[in-house]
Amino acid sequence: MPMPRPKLLPALLLLAMAGPLAAQTPPDVLGVQGRLSIPGGNLPDATGGRFPGLGGSLMAEIHFSELESLCGRLLMGLDDWPQHGGSGNRSVEAYALGAEAVYFLQADFKGAYLVGGLEGTTWALGSNAQGTGVPYRVSHPVVTGGFGYRLNPRMDVELQITAGPVSPAFTANTTRLAFTYWF
Repeated sequence: MPMPRPKLLPALLLLAMAGPLAAQTPPDVLGVQGRLSIPGGNLPDATGGRFPGLGGSLMAEIHFSELESLCGRLLMGLDDWPQHGGSGNRSVEAYALGAEAVYFLQADFKGAYLVGGLEGTTWALGSNAQGTGVPYRVSHPVVTGGFGYRLNPRMDVELQITAGPVSPAFTANTTRLAFTYWF
């Protein structure tokens, strides 16, 4: 059985966001994010346990001048859950392009904030991740939400939940603990 071709959802999502965001000012800050991604849904079964995966993103944050506590973020990231037990290739990878809204609870983009967004995610599952013996690759939307704290102008810490389908019988939810450094 041939591997399904990835859909163009991530590219279309990025293209749809590019127009409205390009009308704003250029990114105010660029950043890199590193994170632990604790698997939920069917991911623990696919990888052989609840071991966290590692992930990272490149991010751009745009501060809307008329709103002192709301900003937008664009991100491009990768999460990887290596195989932990079981036989065959049970690894799972997720490649994401997304947009998030960030609402700071105080003005001037400081302190605590809420975050929510949408990612176009391409999932790459090893041949035994679903128990089919066939590698699987598919793209689907993923919803993100959480809260964070801007420790200083250069560093954020964030807790985020993600949820989305991989296939009708396979859900991939994660809890992410992330650290972001802004340049």
